[in-house]
Amino acid sequence: MKRRNRGAIVSAAGLSLARGAGAKMHRFRPIVNKVQAQLWGKGPYPPRTIIEVDCLNQDDIVEVEGTFYAPVKR
Repeated sequence: MKRRNRGAIVSAAGLSLARGAGAKMHRFRPIVNKVQAQLWGKGPYPPRTIIEVDCLNQDDIVEVEGTFYAPVKR
C-alpha cells in the first residue's frame, strides 16, 4: 500500500496518521526513516519493528503495516 493510500484510508475513517498505534517497517532503514519523517514530522512516532527478509512481493523494497486507534464516539 502506498503511503498516500494509507493516509486516504485513515482519513476516510475520520482519523489521522498521528493516531497510529504501531507500525512494522521492513528493510532499507534510511528510506523508512525518511518516509516516517515525511508522514509524522518530528514525532512523536508510533512504535515500529524492523525485520530484514530475503524478498517481498513483486520486487517491493519496503513493507509497511499499521494499526490505528479509533476512539468510540459517544
